[in-house]
Amino acid sequence: MGRAFRIRQRKKRNQPPVNIIRDTEVEDLCKWMSVKNWTSTCSLRLFNFPNTGRGLQALCSISKGDVLVSIPKELIITCTSAIKSPLMDQIFKRSCSSSLFPIAQQILATFLLLEQRKEESEWRLYLQSIPKSFTTPHFATDLNKLPDYLSDKVKSEILRVKSSLDWANQELQRCKIEKFLWPEYRWAWFAVNTRAVFVKPSEDDKICRDKDNIALAPYLDLLNHSPNIRPNKVGWNGDFYHIVASESFKKHTQAFISYGAHDNFTLCLEYGFVVPGNPNDRVLLSEEEILKSLEPEKKINKVDGLMWCTREGLNWTALVFVSKCINLSAVNFAENEKVLRASEKVICCKIKNLELQIEKYLTEDLCESLCVVKELILEHLDLLKTALLATLTRN
Repeated sequence: MGRAFRIRQRKKRNQPPVNIIRDTEVEDLCKWMSVKNWTSTCSLRLFNFPNTGRGLQALCSISKGDVLVSIPKELIITCTSAIKSPLMDQIFKRSCSSSLFPIAQQILATFLLLEQRKEESEWRLYLQSIPKSFTTPHFATDLNKLPDYLSDKVKSEILRVKSSLDWANQELQRCKIEKFLWPEYRWAWFAVNTRAVFVKPSEDDKICRDKDNIALAPYLDLLNHSPNIRPNKVGWNGDFYHIVASESFKKHTQAFISYGAHDNFTLCLEYGFVVPGNPNDRVLLSEEEILKSLEPEKKINKVDGLMWCTREGLNWTALVFVSKCINLSAVNFAENEKVLRASEKVICCKIKNLELQIEKYLTEDLCESLCVVKELILEHLDLLKTALLATLTRN
């Protein structure tokens, strides 16, 4: 093995792993966007990363403050632009002039499905780039397998989406347009939910019941979330929607944006993924769980605010409620030994509850949505065990 061989081997070691994705749908999307006045502001490419899967890799160093992505206005789908479509105008004209205003998500979901029905939709290439299914718990093959603390939220959201579908179908029927089916409307709803970006609300307040402040932006939705970066500056710069890098990224690393300071429960519920070791993570606690853990002798008044546990232990509101359960009103209860011991009991009960929940995920083949839920439970167990150790060693 000579010097030339060693040089070749050294070059190979210094090269990034070959995980480049050749996604023809995304390539076609970029070509179509280029015709519509879009150019790549940063040198990015599709790449398959080990922890996050598909994402955008920086092909050169990106500095904080650089424009990551810039999308021309004509490629941004807002409620205002969606309703300009003839069919959309026919459907929503009456509702927007009455007290039955639709919400922004209904408008965008309806737009996606109507465009999907067209043989030659202007948005065909964008529609093809949207995933065919999602990994939020709403797509679980068996909702009864969801843990208790997630199940109620999911079932409530499904009822809300079905109510939205009923409303949309009434409007479609009035206009003599074929109704939407539940699977396709669920897909469209969560396509919007998982991919929409924030835009400055429209000046026309009569478009939807909430605010016309979300939009769909082709290509931008390829950027993944990291909880370790600060919120990005986003907004219009002339006729372009910009998203600015809030951190620097080295060559061949993944370029991230922030979806917000979300805990893993929210990320699982809204986007269908969790982040290992998420610094924003917490486990919500209900009054019923704490009462069951401590079994107070008298009725306890409710406290204002949410109760949760982080890796450091219970939050202030939870500590107040725990102190009431053990009949303690000391001002310094956060460091009081009785409160700490009671907190340990609360955390231990939550751990036991989650350990029972995770058992049914260990012996079965799971759909993708339930695999994400399993990750959520394991992350919460890890957080609670860290919190328990922190509480045990505090006093």
